[in-house]
Amino acid sequence: MLNIPQYILKKHSVICTKVDIVIVQILKERNYMKYSLQQDRHEIIQSYIRFIFMSAILLFFGIFKPEFYKSTQHIFVTFGFISFANIHFYLVYNKKSNFFFRRITAIIADIVIVFYFMNYLDINAIVLYPLLLWIILGNGIRFGATYLYISLTFTLTALYITTMQNNSWQGHLMIIFSLAVGIISISLLTLLAIRNLHDLNMNLEQKVNQRVKELEYEYLHDSLTDLFNRFALEKDLQEEKFGGLMIIDIDSFRNINELYGIHTGDAILKKIASHLRQFLNNKEFQLYRINGDVFAAKNRLDYIDHDLYEKVVKDLLNFVDTLSIDAYEINTSINIDITIGISLEQEDALNKAEMALSFAKLHMKKYIAYSKMIDTSQTISQLLQCKDEIKEALNQDNFIPVFQPIVNRNQNIEKYEALIRMRKYTNGKEELISPYFFLDTAIKTKQYETLTIIMIEKSFKIMKALGKSFSLNLSFNDLINEKVLNTLKINIEKYDIGKQLTLEILESENIEDYQVINNFIKEFKTFGIEIAIDDFGSGFSNFTHVFELEPDILKIDGSLIKNIDKDQKSYEFVKSIVHLAHKLGIQTLAEFVSSKEIFDITYDLGVDYFQGYYFCEPIPSSKIKDKFTFTK
Repeated sequence: MLNIPQYILKKHSVICTKVDIVIVQILKERNYMKYSLQQDRHEIIQSYIRFIFMSAILLFFGIFKPEFYKSTQHIFVTFGFISFANIHFYLVYNKKSNFFFRRITAIIADIVIVFYFMNYLDINAIVLYPLLLWIILGNGIRFGATYLYISLTFTLTALYITTMQNNSWQGHLMIIFSLAVGIISISLLTLLAIRNLHDLNMNLEQKVNQRVKELEYEYLHDSLTDLFNRFALEKDLQEEKFGGLMIIDIDSFRNINELYGIHTGDAILKKIASHLRQFLNNKEFQLYRINGDVFAAKNRLDYIDHDLYEKVVKDLLNFVDTLSIDAYEINTSINIDITIGISLEQEDALNKAEMALSFAKLHMKKYIAYSKMIDTSQTISQLLQCKDEIKEALNQDNFIPVFQPIVNRNQNIEKYEALIRMRKYTNGKEELISPYFFLDTAIKTKQYETLTIIMIEKSFKIMKALGKSFSLNLSFNDLINEKVLNTLKINIEKYDIGKQLTLEILESENIEDYQVINNFIKEFKTFGIEIAIDDFGSGFSNFTHVFELEPDILKIDGSLIKNIDKDQKSYEFVKSIVHLAHKLGIQTLAEFVSSKEIFDITYDLGVDYFQGYYFCEPIPSSKIKDKFTFTK
């Protein structure tokens, strides 16, 4: 029987083609006659035929030979055979007892009952001759040459015994001889066909087994380096004892592919794999290529030796530092660096080693061993949960703008800042969730763009209807996003809202090209829009570049304002910003004004506008009033 490993037939296999799998399964299920599935089916069919035969015999004797039932012996034999047929059918259907035992008992029982009837019917039993052939040839064709030999032997033995015991049959020895010769001749011809078919099946089995081996090899090996692959690693981690695992990443290998091309990159990667394999084999480690420029090395020991691991890792790093890869394709040598993630815990070892590798790369470490301190699985779980909540809120249209007043030095509302909130209902009660709890997830899960577009469309529509001035935040990534920019232009023109709008550009370390911002400002100022630089002074400000942008407003970062009444450095820094801005004709805005003390200090420093919970928290559009004033 063919033994096809189940993992070859897995749906996620990208190595085995669907055509190969279909061919193997067809050969396995339809062409090879010795498969147990076909044997079971033939046995069941034969059991059905045995029932039909007995029913026909009983009916025949009931109509044409009623005296047959006057004999207690005949009734005992007949119903004994019926009982056997029932028991045998049960054994076959439920796969009870050994297959060989079931076949032998069935052959003997079939031949005995046939010759019992032949002995009773005398020479007229020649009509049962086709039934004898069916027993012999049927067993041979369905179950192989062995069962043909057995059936033929029992048939000839039973024929001889019947002839010797029955005087009527002894008077027709030539007929008996002819029957025997006919049975033997037909059986031999059938046997020859069975042998030819057996040879064909053996040849077919060899081809299928060979293809299965090829598929298994392709499934478990990397086609470029001929190393074991990720599937092989997962299989070995499940089946073999655990001695530790490390993941080895070739740092910045993408640069080699981009600089020299994929073909050269592959050639270099093969040489790297060869060097790593040679080094790690000597250290009793099995090397795998699990993804692109990432390798895995599993210790062949069946126990974990921490000192050994530390020594192997350090030796490997030293080996790589001195390694020079000859790249004949580009007539130069390549030096590489690696980062290693290690797992010394058997449970979920591969995932933990990959976590360690990610942590090491993020923190620019040469190697890190997994520990619970760096486990990100909980963070990932929370990320996915938040992602689903964002998706659900998008489907339910539960992202809305709220508006926080911005007041002037007279404490009159000058405008409102549009801020996003996620609406959530708990026990029928509405909650407005701050972006602190979902915005970072939206960025990581590529839903931020959708939220930005929703804010543009909803806030523009609301503030146009209310006739109020307002401001809207944009990040540097928004300014280089064509879809966001097109949405912004379309809605500015649709609502003719340019003179009501201030766009706050977030000042941060993410700004890569101030010329992009400069071009954006020049284009959108043609709509009558004011430009503000948000979070100014947050620690990433490039004063020269910012002032070259000629913004209308500098929005001083809240981290400076919220401690200005306690931190002298913050006070001096804000004082300098306000002074410099006024010299350049730029207005200033202090956010995070949470108390009268902070308001008084920023007011005395000459800040032009103020925003914070001291005046008002963010409110829904339904609560915006035409006018309200605060008293200092």
